[in-house]
Amino acid sequence: MPIYKETDVQHGRIVNTGGDYNKAGQVLKDRLFIVSDAQEASRQMSCGFKYDLNINELEVYVNGVYMRCNEDIYGIEYGDYEETTNYSVTFNVGVISAGNRVRFRVTANSYDYSGANLDLIESIESDILDLTTDLTQLRVDFLELYKYVHDVRVIDATTDIILTIDDLDYVVRMNSEFDQTITLPNVGSTQDSRYFEIMKLNVGKLTIQADVDDKIMDSSTGGLIYNDKEGEIFANITLKYVHITSTWFVMSANGTWVTI
Repeated sequence: MPIYKETDVQHGRIVNTGGDYNKAGQVLKDRLFIVSDAQEASRQMSCGFKYDLNINELEVYVNGVYMRCNEDIYGIEYGDYEETTNYSVTFNVGVISAGNRVRFRVTANSYDYSGANLDLIESIESDILDLTTDLTQLRVDFLELYKYVHDVRVIDATTDIILTIDDLDYVVRMNSEFDQTITLPNVGSTQDSRYFEIMKLNVGKLTIQADVDDKIMDSSTGGLIYNDKEGEIFANITLKYVHITSTWFVMSANGTWVTI
C-alpha cells in the first residue's frame, strides 16, 4: 500500500506518493503544487526534481487533466507547456491560474528512450501506416465483392408487365391501386432453378400469369396465381422454376395466394 507524506513548502502544498519512483536510483519524482499569483503571472513553475529533457518522461497535470508538451506539427505548434530546464517548465498563456493544482511526475523507470528504441518505434509506425493502407484497399475490395454477391436487382411497376428471361432473379415490385398482371417469361432447361421474388405494394389485385406451357404450383398448365386482398399490402411470393416439371414452385410466401 502506498505511503503518503505531506509537507508545506514554497508557495503551496506538496504531496508525495510513495508508489511513484523513477529509474534505478529509486528517487521519488512526484510533486503536487498549488499555483501562486506570481506563478500565474510568470507561467513558470519548478517541478521539485530533475528530469531529462525532450524524451517525454515528464508528466504534467493541471487539476487532474493531462497536459501535453509543446510540439510542432506541420508548422503549427500544439501543446500546453514548454520544457524550459531540467527542473522547470513554462506554461502557455491561459493554461494555469492561481489556485490550480499542478502535478509533476516521472514514472519512466520501465521505459527505454534510447535512440535504438526510437528507431524501432519509427519502424513500427511505418509498418502500421502500410497496414492501414492495405486495410483500406481490403475494405474497398470487400465492399465491391459484397455488392456483387448481394446485389439486389429491382423492377418497379405500376401497370401490367411482361417479364423476360433477362429479368430472372430480380425482385419485382407492383405498386398499384388497380388490378394488374405480371406475366412470367417462357423458360426452359437453361433457366432451371432461377427465380422471381414478387411483391404487392398496394391494394390492387395482383395476378401472376404463367407461360402457356408452365404451371405455378398446383395451377393448371398456363395457369396463374393471384392475391386480391386489399389489406394485404406488402404481400410477397418467391417462385423458383423447376424445368423437369415445367413448374414454378413457391419457395416462400406472405399473404393469401390462390392458384387457378
